[in-house]
Amino acid sequence: MLTVVPTKSLLLIVDFQSRLMPSIDQGTAAVKNAKRLIDMAELIDVPIVFTEQNAKGLGATVDDLPINAGRIMHKMTFDAVREPD
Repeated sequence: MLTVVPTKSLLLIVDFQSRLMPSIDQGTAAVKNAKRLIDMAELIDVPIVFTEQNAKGLGATVDDLPINAGRIMHKMTFDAVREPD
């Protein structure tokens, strides 16, 4: 049995942005599934981080996702893990 340990876990929602999602295959389903993961993370107190790649060019995180549930990391590089924050 696999157990999620909230103090050792993080939900990372990467670049679910308004100008990107129409180009993503099954983007609507991806947003719905991300919302389900966010809801579960909130229930078990797993921290949530959203990334936004070049938000000026690609828009903010889609309105269907509750960004107030976590923290937003703005980035200008493709690799979210290498961002200093």
